[in-house]
Amino acid sequence: MYHWEWQDIELEFWTPREFKYPEMMAVVQLRFMDELRRRCGFPLHNNGDGRLDRDMLRIYPELTLATMPDSAHWVRGPSPENRVRDCQANDIEPEGRGILPDAEFNRRMGILAQKALELKNEDSFPDVGVELADRHVHVDTFVDRVRARRPWYWVGKSR
Repeated sequence: MYHWEWQDIELEFWTPREFKYPEMMAVVQLRFMDELRRRCGFPLHNNGDGRLDRDMLRIYPELTLATMPDSAHWVRGPSPENRVRDCQANDIEPEGRGILPDAEFNRRMGILAQKALELKNEDSFPDVGVELADRHVHVDTFVDRVRARRPWYWVGKSR
Protein backbone atom coordinates (compact mmCIF):
# COMPACT_ATOMS: atom_id res chain seq x y z
CA MET A 1 0.00 0.00 0.00
CA TYR A 2 1.14 3.51 -0.81
CA HIS A 3 0.25 6.47 1.39
CA TRP A 4 -0.80 9.74 -0.25
CA GLU A 5 -0.19 12.42 2.34
CA TRP A 6 -2.05 15.26 0.59
CA GLN A 7 -5.24 13.23 0.21
CA ASP A 8 -4.68 11.07 3.33
CA ILE A 9 -5.53 7.84 1.51
CA GLU A 10 -3.83 4.51 0.83
CA LEU A 11 -3.61 3.07 -2.69
CA GLU A 12 -2.59 -0.44 -3.63
CA PHE A 13 -0.84 0.28 -6.93
CA TRP A 14 -0.22 3.96 -7.65
CA THR A 15 2.53 5.91 -5.90
CA PRO A 16 2.80 9.71 -5.72
CA ARG A 17 6.13 9.43 -7.62
CA GLU A 18 4.21 8.38 -10.73
CA PHE A 19 2.52 11.79 -11.02
CA LYS A 20 3.85 15.15 -12.06
CA TYR A 21 1.64 16.94 -9.52
CA PRO A 22 0.50 14.31 -6.99
CA GLU A 23 -0.75 16.94 -4.56
CA MET A 24 -3.34 18.08 -7.12
CA MET A 25 -5.02 14.70 -7.65
CA ALA A 26 -8.63 14.26 -6.56
CA VAL A 27 -9.39 11.29 -4.32
CA VAL A 28 -12.14 9.81 -6.50
CA GLN A 29 -9.81 9.92 -9.51
CA LEU A 30 -7.06 8.12 -7.63
CA ARG A 31 -9.42 5.45 -6.34
CA PHE A 32 -10.81 4.87 -9.85
CA MET A 33 -7.30 4.47 -11.27
CA ASP A 34 -6.26 2.09 -8.50
CA GLU A 35 -9.29 -0.14 -9.09
CA LEU A 36 -8.71 0.01 -12.85
CA ARG A 37 -5.10 -1.14 -12.38
CA ARG A 38 -6.26 -4.03 -10.20
CA ARG A 39 -8.77 -5.19 -12.80
CA CYS A 40 -6.34 -4.94 -15.71
CA GLY A 41 -3.86 -7.28 -14.04
CA PHE A 42 -0.79 -5.57 -15.52
CA PRO A 43 1.07 -2.33 -14.75
CA LEU A 44 -0.30 0.95 -16.06
CA HIS A 45 1.60 4.14 -16.82
CA ASN A 46 0.29 7.62 -16.06
CA ASN A 47 1.34 9.84 -18.95
CA GLY A 48 -0.74 12.90 -18.14
CA ASP A 49 -2.25 14.14 -14.91
CA GLY A 50 -2.57 17.74 -13.72
CA ARG A 51 -1.49 20.60 -15.92
CA LEU A 52 -0.64 24.11 -14.85
CA ASP A 53 -0.88 27.12 -17.15
CA ARG A 54 2.73 26.59 -18.29
CA ASP A 55 1.99 22.95 -19.20
CA MET A 56 -1.03 23.93 -21.29
CA LEU A 57 1.05 26.53 -23.16
CA ARG A 58 3.69 23.86 -23.90
CA ILE A 59 1.08 21.40 -25.21
CA TYR A 60 -0.80 24.04 -27.20
CA PRO A 61 1.96 26.49 -28.28
CA GLU A 62 -0.25 28.02 -30.95
CA LEU A 63 -2.77 29.25 -28.34
CA THR A 64 -2.86 31.66 -25.43
CA LEU A 65 -4.42 31.00 -22.04
CA ALA A 66 -7.42 33.05 -23.15
CA THR A 67 -7.97 30.86 -26.24
CA MET A 68 -7.07 27.53 -24.61
CA PRO A 69 -9.62 24.70 -24.84
CA ASP A 70 -11.16 23.64 -21.57
CA SER A 71 -9.46 20.57 -20.16
CA ALA A 72 -10.16 18.43 -17.12
CA HIS A 73 -6.36 18.23 -16.72
CA TRP A 74 -6.00 22.00 -16.45
CA VAL A 75 -5.72 23.26 -12.89
CA ARG A 76 -5.83 26.96 -13.52
CA GLY A 77 -3.38 29.27 -11.92
CA PRO A 78 0.38 29.56 -11.85
CA SER A 79 1.16 27.35 -8.87
CA PRO A 80 0.09 23.89 -7.66
CA GLU A 81 0.31 25.02 -4.03
CA ASN A 82 -3.03 26.82 -4.43
CA ARG A 83 -4.71 24.01 -6.34
CA VAL A 84 -4.61 21.00 -3.99
CA ARG A 85 -6.81 18.08 -5.07
CA ASP A 86 -8.42 19.89 -8.01
CA CYS A 87 -7.20 17.71 -10.88
CA GLN A 88 -9.55 14.93 -11.80
CA ALA A 89 -8.13 13.69 -15.09
CA ASN A 90 -5.46 11.25 -16.19
CA ASP A 91 -4.19 9.80 -19.44
CA ILE A 92 -3.08 6.24 -18.89
CA GLU A 93 -1.72 3.40 -20.97
CA PRO A 94 -0.24 -0.03 -20.31
CA GLU A 95 3.33 0.13 -19.09
CA GLY A 96 5.83 -0.94 -21.75
CA ARG A 97 5.24 1.19 -24.86
CA GLY A 98 8.26 0.60 -27.11
CA ILE A 99 9.40 -2.33 -24.98
CA LEU A 100 6.56 -4.81 -25.35
CA PRO A 101 5.92 -6.27 -28.81
CA ASP A 102 3.30 -4.13 -30.60
CA ALA A 103 0.76 -6.97 -30.60
CA GLU A 104 1.02 -7.40 -26.81
CA PHE A 105 0.89 -3.66 -26.14
CA ASN A 106 -2.20 -3.33 -28.35
CA ARG A 107 -3.84 -6.31 -26.63
CA ARG A 108 -3.28 -4.61 -23.29
CA MET A 109 -4.66 -1.31 -24.63
CA GLY A 110 -7.84 -3.20 -25.55
CA ILE A 111 -8.08 -4.71 -22.07
CA LEU A 112 -7.51 -1.29 -20.49
CA ALA A 113 -10.27 0.27 -22.60
CA GLN A 114 -12.67 -2.58 -21.82
CA LYS A 115 -12.00 -2.49 -18.08
CA ALA A 116 -12.33 1.32 -17.96
CA LEU A 117 -15.73 1.14 -19.64
CA GLU A 118 -16.87 -1.73 -17.40
CA LEU A 119 -15.78 0.11 -14.27
CA LYS A 120 -17.48 3.30 -15.42
CA ASN A 121 -20.78 1.44 -15.78
CA GLU A 122 -20.76 0.35 -12.15
CA ASP A 123 -22.47 2.34 -9.43
CA SER A 124 -19.26 2.91 -7.46
CA PHE A 125 -17.95 5.51 -9.98
CA PRO A 126 -21.03 7.07 -11.61
CA ASP A 127 -19.37 10.38 -12.51
CA VAL A 128 -16.32 9.05 -14.34
CA GLY A 129 -15.89 9.86 -18.02
CA VAL A 130 -13.85 7.63 -20.34
CA GLU A 131 -12.18 8.71 -23.58
CA LEU A 132 -10.70 6.09 -25.87
CA ALA A 133 -7.88 7.86 -27.71
CA ASP A 134 -5.39 6.54 -30.23
CA ARG A 135 -2.46 6.37 -27.78
CA HIS A 136 -4.06 6.42 -24.33
CA VAL A 137 -7.23 6.04 -22.30
CA HIS A 138 -8.34 9.26 -20.61
CA VAL A 139 -10.42 9.03 -17.45
CA ASP A 140 -11.87 12.01 -15.63
CA THR A 141 -14.30 12.95 -12.92
CA PHE A 142 -14.40 16.67 -13.61
CA VAL A 143 -18.17 16.78 -13.70
CA ASP A 144 -18.68 20.48 -12.99
CA ARG A 145 -17.09 21.63 -16.25
CA VAL A 146 -17.74 18.78 -18.64
CA ARG A 147 -21.09 17.19 -17.81
CA ALA A 148 -23.12 19.38 -20.17
CA ARG A 149 -20.55 19.20 -22.98
CA ARG A 150 -20.08 15.55 -23.75
CA PRO A 151 -21.24 11.99 -23.08
CA TRP A 152 -19.48 9.75 -20.59
CA TYR A 153 -17.87 7.69 -23.36
CA TRP A 154 -16.18 9.37 -26.26
CA VAL A 155 -13.44 8.84 -28.80
CA GLY A 156 -10.58 11.29 -29.02
CA LYS A 157 -7.13 11.84 -30.42
CA SER A 158 -3.90 12.00 -28.43
CA ARG A 159 -2.18 15.37 -28.62
